[in-house]
Amino acid sequence: MKGVAIINRFWLCVLKRLGCSLIVGLHAAFFLGCAPHVETVAQGQEKQAFCAKIAILPFQGILPDKEERKVVQCPICGSMFKTNRADQISVKNVENLFVKHLQRYSRIEVIPSDKAKAAYNMVSAEFPRASLIENIQKTGHKLNAEGAIVGYVYRYAERKGFAYSAEQPASVAFDVHLIRVEDGSIIWKGTFDETQRSLLENLLQMASFLKRGAKWLTADELTQKGMDEIFKTFPVEP
Repeated sequence: MKGVAIINRFWLCVLKRLGCSLIVGLHAAFFLGCAPHVETVAQGQEKQAFCAKIAILPFQGILPDKEERKVVQCPICGSMFKTNRADQISVKNVENLFVKHLQRYSRIEVIPSDKAKAAYNMVSAEFPRASLIENIQKTGHKLNAEGAIVGYVYRYAERKGFAYSAEQPASVAFDVHLIRVEDGSIIWKGTFDETQRSLLENLLQMASFLKRGAKWLTADELTQKGMDEIFKTFPVEP
């Protein structure tokens, strides 16, 4: 792995000497052949200007039911993700970053996750046979909320190494759903799934790599990037 880090530093020095014009030219030439490492998904309505009361259910880390499995499924939409263990602190970091972004929307009243969790626990105890969506709806009704946010963290692997010499890159995957309480429909979903890749692994992503300061991001920094991406499609006007 140390050899990979040395080679990456060599490529970085070469690319800086080549200059920005070559970078832009190569990026444009190969753009159509590049597979994106960021996936953002939006569905439902166009952006609206409305005042909403939204309950934030606590984000959860999702692990496979069997240790040898490396893929898990979203409990809400069924999307599949490669996974690793995300501790509770990491999951809470993702939730806090989402809430921080959501608080920028003056038209939205946010019901914090501790209050939403208490209501959900009461509802699920009262209706043990109800489906997940049904209990989310019942929780929203109990809190007089118009919408409920449900988020899952599938992967949160920290960078090993340093900003300019990483032996293993950060890797983060999560998705967030906005569910309309009235009918249980998913009116928006934001998905982020990325493992930062080195220049040695993918020269076609050199422009993206250099745009980030030619450094390896931490898992927190990668998560921040993910939040910025998914909120571009959030269906509410700021």
